[in-house]
Amino acid sequence: MTVVQQRDVWSAPLLAGVVIALLLRLPIACLPGLGRDEAAYVYWSRHPELSYSPLLQLLLRPFDHGSALLQRIPALLLGLLLLWLFDRLLRLRGASGDARRLGVLALAVAPWQTLVGGVIHPDNLLMVGVLGLVCATLERRPLLVGIYAGVAVAGKLSGFLVVPAALWALSTMRNASPLGRWLGGGILLAVCLLVGSAIRTTMVAELLSFGKVVAPGATWRGPLIWLLSVLFQAGPLLAVGAIFGGAALVRRLRSGVAPAPDPRGRPAVGLAETRVTAILAASFVLVFGAAAIFNQQWKENWMFPAFVLLWPSRFDWNRVTMAGLMIATASSTLVSLGMADPSRVAALEQLSPGGYAAKAGAREARVSAASRWTERLAEYRSIEPFAAEVRRAFGGRMPRHLVSDDYGLACQLAWVSVGTEVILPRDGVFWRTVPAVAPDDCALLAVQAPAEQLWAAVPQTVELARLPHPYARALVTLALAAIEPGVPGATQPVDPLSAPFDRLLGSYVSGESVRYAAWHANAADRGALGAYVDALEATVASKLEPKAGLAFWINLYNAATLELVLSRYPVESIKEIGSTLKSPWKKKVVKVEGRELSLDEIENEVIRPGWKDARIHFALNCASIGCPPLAAEAYRAEMLDAQLDASCRRALSDRRWLALDGGVIRATKLFDWYGSDFEQWAGGVRTFAAKYAPAPLQSALADPKTKIEFTDYDWKLNQAK
Repeated sequence: MTVVQQRDVWSAPLLAGVVIALLLRLPIACLPGLGRDEAAYVYWSRHPELSYSPLLQLLLRPFDHGSALLQRIPALLLGLLLLWLFDRLLRLRGASGDARRLGVLALAVAPWQTLVGGVIHPDNLLMVGVLGLVCATLERRPLLVGIYAGVAVAGKLSGFLVVPAALWALSTMRNASPLGRWLGGGILLAVCLLVGSAIRTTMVAELLSFGKVVAPGATWRGPLIWLLSVLFQAGPLLAVGAIFGGAALVRRLRSGVAPAPDPRGRPAVGLAETRVTAILAASFVLVFGAAAIFNQQWKENWMFPAFVLLWPSRFDWNRVTMAGLMIATASSTLVSLGMADPSRVAALEQLSPGGYAAKAGAREARVSAASRWTERLAEYRSIEPFAAEVRRAFGGRMPRHLVSDDYGLACQLAWVSVGTEVILPRDGVFWRTVPAVAPDDCALLAVQAPAEQLWAAVPQTVELARLPHPYARALVTLALAAIEPGVPGATQPVDPLSAPFDRLLGSYVSGESVRYAAWHANAADRGALGAYVDALEATVASKLEPKAGLAFWINLYNAATLELVLSRYPVESIKEIGSTLKSPWKKKVVKVEGRELSLDEIENEVIRPGWKDARIHFALNCASIGCPPLAAEAYRAEMLDAQLDASCRRALSDRRWLALDGGVIRATKLFDWYGSDFEQWAGGVRTFAAKYAPAPLQSALADPKTKIEFTDYDWKLNQAK
């Protein structure tokens, strides 16, 4: 093979594999909802957890814009990268033309690859690291050996199995650059220390229950399920090819015969690559084989890296291999069709030994309500209708914390509600994500147990509704939690004064709108708002601690604005409440410590000079569409920083307040009106906006050449249609 041929990145087999792979995977990537595991990975990308595929978390962040298809782009790209690496590895090994064609196509149409190449999953990160490590060994590039091994470790916890092979590879490259060897080893060590330091016993306990068969007859059923799963998920050709390739690998090791010379004309690597491949394959087979035999964990995808590594360099294209490809393609098509319409696989459900429960394992039975394959596939439908019912039950908003015994459902709701945090008391993975829980903003989603039994910190509950589970045959009990003070993870209420305001906001604030008509029609709730403003006026604000003081004045400003609008409702704009000589913001609306104040005075004479925090411009609401959304909760001292950050993030992730349009940034007029605040207190408009903007906008904001234009302010009332 000539050097020109070697540089031909898009070879015919690879192009065919890419086209076929995309045809099979795009229908899955276009499914409207995130599956429960996908939602969990997105959740961790928002709440970083180093022991939970940190590299995948980083890859997901730029694509987190609420669209399932956008968030699956990393999966599609990783799947194609894997095909390229596999084709490259076969070239470097000097594989025959038939072996290359069959290998790339077998990997492209493998049902497991169709799935993890279309949905968010860490398996392909692990596979990229494994194949890249072997390629780097063949090319004698120690720096790349360390990088690819680090990718495997940071991609999945089982990536630690590549470390012995990577160290062996580095030790064989004595003639390579010493600097490259040291850098490669240093990168691998740093990644291992970083990820390893985050591993804890609760996580290990969860790993030991993944795929563990607990049903009667597990001793014989596990191997049977595993064999059938391998033949279905990997495809018969990939499985048979691994057997032939493994036998050839053993023969080479026994004979001590070096592999073919490097296709680029470099000196042969001897048996180094063969031994690295053997160490990698043996690591996966032995470790996960032991898990199967001694712990009844039969997970076929844990073995797939070994299957791909062992693909033979000599394999003929004939009727038998063609039949294997066709079977795998049919199986992948069935996966795509089944995920699009789960009813299509209902008939096959009866053929599965032990059904879904036997395959899912012990952990699934404990933290998920799905008990059938059709239910498992149905979770890729949109969760939004169910989320709307949950919001309705909780007064038009999603609570900040969700306590549940169904990790998938909780994570799916958290996906469509940025800022919502998940607690699964029965699951050691999710427990430490929430350091403190506000007692009046904690919701229970009980599926498999009564709500009062979900968490020891919740001795009392108030049931709000019972809804059908969106994809499982179960009921979901929605309840409010009364958290017991003193229990780890719980905090006592610091600001009981604002509890009535919380209820009112929860009842009448929906998204970016306020249900003024309904609020105005409810005399009792109008009175409750007035009573809340009266209670704030009676507070000695000058005695409050700084954070409590800022929360007090923000709440007073927002409550007084709402009261002002409701006193004159119906109006089309808050501006109608003013007059030619005096705007509504100049009217005296409250009296605090003997001083009558207008909204303008609260903002510009009290809040801005007193706290000098640019975030307040996204917390104060002027009852207009152009104003950032009104929070559906009162501001509290103990949560103030998180609430202010959330208000900024919520507004600046919406195109109405910040967008990149044709190379121009279009930003809310607030940045223009209060430009000096952002310059003096936050490092400038660009710096402030970049801190809270979605990732794609951050680079544009960082570029001083990108022009910023301020949008017209919409003064129409922010009322629900």
